[in-house]
Amino acid sequence: MPAKAKQESGRRAASARCYWPWLVLLGILVGFTGVIIWIGPATNFGALQDDAMYFASSKSIARGRGYVLPSFPGHLPKLKYPELYPWLLSWVWRWDPKFPSNVVPAIGLTLIFACWFLIACFLTAKHTLRLEPAWALAVTALCAFNFFSLLLGGSVLSDLPFAALALTALLCADRALEKNTGWKWAAAAGTLAGVSVGLRTVGATLIAGIVVVAMIRPRWRQAAVCCIVGGALSLPWILAVFARLLSAHTGPAATSPGWSQTLAFYSSYIGQWRHFVPNWATQRTVLLKNFISTILAPGVLLLLPLANHGAVLSVGVGGIVTIAAWVGLFWHFRREGWKSIHGAFLFYLAMVLPWPFPPQRFLVPFLPLFFGGLALVVREIGRNAATTMRVSATMAKRAPAAVAYVGLIGLAGLLVANGAWAAPAALARLMAQQRSLLASKRQAYRWIAENTPESARFIAYDDVLLYLYTGREAIRPIAPSTASEYDNNPAIAQRDAAHLGDVARHVRANYWLVTPSDFGADLGDDEILLPQRENELLAHFPVVFQCDSGRVRLYALRPDGNRAKEGQLP
Repeated sequence: MPAKAKQESGRRAASARCYWPWLVLLGILVGFTGVIIWIGPATNFGALQDDAMYFASSKSIARGRGYVLPSFPGHLPKLKYPELYPWLLSWVWRWDPKFPSNVVPAIGLTLIFACWFLIACFLTAKHTLRLEPAWALAVTALCAFNFFSLLLGGSVLSDLPFAALALTALLCADRALEKNTGWKWAAAAGTLAGVSVGLRTVGATLIAGIVVVAMIRPRWRQAAVCCIVGGALSLPWILAVFARLLSAHTGPAATSPGWSQTLAFYSSYIGQWRHFVPNWATQRTVLLKNFISTILAPGVLLLLPLANHGAVLSVGVGGIVTIAAWVGLFWHFRREGWKSIHGAFLFYLAMVLPWPFPPQRFLVPFLPLFFGGLALVVREIGRNAATTMRVSATMAKRAPAAVAYVGLIGLAGLLVANGAWAAPAALARLMAQQRSLLASKRQAYRWIAENTPESARFIAYDDVLLYLYTGREAIRPIAPSTASEYDNNPAIAQRDAAHLGDVARHVRANYWLVTPSDFGADLGDDEILLPQRENELLAHFPVVFQCDSGRVRLYALRPDGNRAKEGQLP
């Protein structure tokens, strides 16, 4: 072969080696998008509740009424969420103002960010964790095809948009910490981290983590640039948090604990935390249980829902996956030293662990860190086993290597089964259940829109969804404290149940909507006591509407339709 032909052949081979990872990554993105479309997530809209609040507030922005929650009786001028994501969603309303058809393009917006997140996962695995392209792609596939990513990828929530900006900011920060780099990468990291605060307030931990790691390295100029740029861009969102902290809500909140607790749920993360974590004993329990949940997170995030089918999968395989992931992380840390993602993760945990909610969903931005640690351990075990099988001639030495191979193949099979079948199938079943329930709810919403005055106020656990379908103001009956789940203290659930009528009395509600999904699940004793108390409160009020299946009922708190007076509910 002539020298020129050999050079050309070499260039084509090098080009193929360069582009094949990106072609496989494109296949992962297409597969992820295809699974989301197959699941049909639009029917789940409103089930997570935060999504409906985001979408209703974005409608208000699109109509020029400012950042308020229009469903809240009297309108709520201060939401606990930063404004950036509702502002992005407001463009969906400008493009397609018809609800619920515009839920699909809203999910499409999330999908765009989800694909950005997966690309950032690939780059994090490749450049931060120093994994070869094939292993980086495997990590990316795990980050895509798991229960939480598929659920959030089909939701109108800020989780994956935040995760996309967060990982990209950390990648830029690591580039800035390399030798012979100017200030531009540090400025890019600060910009992305500062903008992420507009999506989720916890984004401030990214700036802190990047700056601290830059000082440890040390890279003083990069630390200063990131701190100045990120601090300036995040300042408006941070000031809004402090404004909510310092502002006092008016009204008889002191004499209506149920109203005060529910108002805090809508308007202030800090106020919500104060109500849900009333003392140090509860906070200690929250910290301990959330810390344990974080330690177990790699196995839970990777194997749900397949692990629910048996203790061997959940405890055995899940425990092995968890240990391997953390061992890989510590091994990588000792070998490579501080990376921006390490500092951000520690500061991030400092805000997540005290929060009285299970942390698994909040750990999604760090999926490539967990799954990358697992990949590092699996890679080393595979390499050692291959070397032993190739070099050793004795059966005594080959047997453990063969067992390791079988174990790795079995683990790979479980992960493929979970990502390709169990997780999508579980979500598809969830969507089917939601579709059936939504059909019953829509019957109630149509009746409300046709038979109640626009000034009527409603009590409904899916309050914002009711507003989007009917235009009527609504509020949930109470925001149940999650402390009962952490403390296993029935007194907390009993207190919530005792004040279940506070909100209805305070807003002078006209109607109360009851559905099978009220009060959610995993609320400990609240899951039992609140429906019982709801039945007691509504026992003497007439049912003015009932869906065909009888699962959805609407009670009139005043038969004449006029606004209920204070103290009418017992």
